[in-house]
Amino acid sequence: MTWFPFNRDHFDIYKRWFNDAELNKRLGPIDEEWLNHVLQEEDGQQYAVFQDDDMLGVVGVKHPSKEDEHLYITDIAVRPDLKGQGIGGVILSDLSRVYPDISLEHWVAFVSAANTTAIAFFTKNNWMPKQEEVVEDDMLRFVPIMAQNALPDTNGFSSR
Repeated sequence: MTWFPFNRDHFDIYKRWFNDAELNKRLGPIDEEWLNHVLQEEDGQQYAVFQDDDMLGVVGVKHPSKEDEHLYITDIAVRPDLKGQGIGGVILSDLSRVYPDISLEHWVAFVSAANTTAIAFFTKNNWMPKQEEVVEDDMLRFVPIMAQNALPDTNGFSSR
C-alpha cells in the first residue's frame, strides 16, 4: 500500500464513499469545510491509502506534541465495497511503518461507545478500551493490546 497526504484530488473519490449510509452516519458528512480543515491542518495529517491506482482507505492522525506524546487516530475509513476484507486492519498495522519512531504505547484511538462497528474493528485488530476509561461524549479510549499489557515481568524486562 502507498500512503499519500490527502489532497483535493482525493476528495471527489472520497466524497462518493459517503453515499454509504453506515459510513456517512459514523464519519460524515464531509464537505468543503471538512476538506479545508484537512488541507490546512498543522497538528496532524489525513492520508489517502492506495493500492496501485485504487484508493482503498483514508485515515487521519493527530501528531504528538510537546504537551501530549500520543499519536491519535482520528478516523479510519475503507471504501464501502471493500468492507470486511481486512483492508482496514492492514491500514491500521501499516501505520507503524508510516510512524516508525512512535512506540505503540503512545497510540490512541477514540471510539464512540455507540459505534459498535468501530469497537468490533479495533477489537478484532488487537486494540482494546483502556480499562474503565470513558472520556467525554461517551467516547472510549482504545489502545493497542501490546501497549495495554506492557508490564514488567519477573526479570524486570518489559513484556513487549
